[in-house]
Amino acid sequence: MRCYIPFLLLLIGCCGCSDGLKAVSGKITYDGKPLETARISFISDNGAGTTYLGNCTNGKYSIRVPEGEFLVRIVSIKQEKLETPIDTGAGSQIMERTVHLLPGTYGLGSRLKVSVDASTKTHDFLLEKPADADLGNPFSGPKK
Repeated sequence: MRCYIPFLLLLIGCCGCSDGLKAVSGKITYDGKPLETARISFISDNGAGTTYLGNCTNGKYSIRVPEGEFLVRIVSIKQEKLETPIDTGAGSQIMERTVHLLPGTYGLGSRLKVSVDASTKTHDFLLEKPADADLGNPFSGPKK
């Protein structure tokens, strides 16, 4: 019987354990098409600036966050080979560059906000291409 006591204490101690985080999931589309891949960040709006990260695959994301208000940033990039090889002096090398698939309006310049409460389970982000979108600049936000 004594060998079961530590196990029972461990079981009782873990019942109802929670990290206080809620699972939130949803869709991310850009101009009506699901994003193939992206990173989504929920940045706490409580002054602490805590960031929670999630992945988006085939237009679907999921993330675990506490209840509260968040600034949301969504970044989608791909690596692209440069068409012309670069001569580095030690021979020609094919280089890659990072291409941003979303304008900075949704990344570092984002103003997307979301509120998570006890009833929040899903939140979709249906992103549209802004008229002044600058896909080459991940820092660009909306023009004033």
